[in-house]
Amino acid sequence: MDRPKLAALERARGLPQSLIARRKCFFAPQGYADTEIHAGDRVVADQMISGPAIIQRAGDTVVLPPGTRADADHHGGLTITWTEARL
Repeated sequence: MDRPKLAALERARGLPQSLIARRKCFFAPQGYADTEIHAGDRVVADQMISGPAIIQRAGDTVVLPPGTRADADHHGGLTITWTEARL
């Protein structure tokens, strides 16, 4: 079976335009934090989003607690890593 060709995301030109809102969200045990809300269909290749953040996509919602980050690959996949020690 032949592998399908995956469409590649565009690279950022200037600042990424995925940020659509900011609001307070609760993350235990830290409490409420100012949180960026991103539109998943506007995330571009090589974009990095630091938590706390929420990425709203058509098929899922990705929650990035404080101390994490998501790196977008060229096909829309997200790699989430902890940047700080977990409590």
